[in-house]
Amino acid sequence: MPGRLGTRHHVILTVSDLDRSTEWYCRVLGLTVVSTHLNIGPPYLHDNKYNGLFDLSTLSYVVGLTQHADPLVSTFDERSIGLDHFGVEVPDLSELHAWVRHLDELGVNHSGIVNAPYIDVINFRDPDNIAIELCVINDDFWVPLVTAKMADAGSVSVE
Repeated sequence: MPGRLGTRHHVILTVSDLDRSTEWYCRVLGLTVVSTHLNIGPPYLHDNKYNGLFDLSTLSYVVGLTQHADPLVSTFDERSIGLDHFGVEVPDLSELHAWVRHLDELGVNHSGIVNAPYIDVINFRDPDNIAIELCVINDDFWVPLVTAKMADAGSVSVE
């Protein structure tokens, strides 16, 4: 088995207009630009413009936005090979309801809260049509499945 994975970090998205997308992510998701291609951006983005957006309330790097000098297409389509959507977990259902109100106030089209046995989600899109999901995980659904899987693998003993 490989080393363990952490629980969160970031996704880097290619956008068509870095300034427009940066403004949108900061306004809609409450993020703040901390790193750019001019200071501490990823060393492998040579000819790209880049902004790293953080949630300062949790000191978390959430999303990086990059604008390539030579983009291949102008809008996102999840049917293409690559990213389908990215999801960000929120603490609980009351927070998810607060996001619905926030998105409504900003005029951002969204799915409303969609309930499934394993998760509650809100789906919406950024200015480049990239699909975003805010979610609350239903631990009552997942914990028994994960515990049973770990027990089957011999990782833990369940008494």
